[in-house]
Amino acid sequence: MFYGLTTRYCRQIAYEMAKMNNVPVPESWKENQMAGMDWFRGFRERFPEMSLRKPENCSLARATALNRETVKIFFDNLQNVLSRSPAFAPKGKRNIC
Repeated sequence: MFYGLTTRYCRQIAYEMAKMNNVPVPESWKENQMAGMDWFRGFRERFPEMSLRKPENCSLARATALNRETVKIFFDNLQNVLSRSPAFAPKGKRNIC
């Protein structure tokens, strides 16, 4: 997901997987809809190579970079390049739009 796996999210996934696979879970899991901290500590001990990180905020520039206008500019530029160099156009096609 490229956003990291937080402690809370890991515990929620554990509960959902247990529920989907009909694995018996303690009542506290059902009440909180997530695995307990004791389960989580054991999980971390079994898989020490797994890293849990706090997700970082996405920069405004990155979040707004892919929009209708930038995509249009890209395809306009691509059409311009292909019209100047037909050798790069797919076989049997001269226009991309």
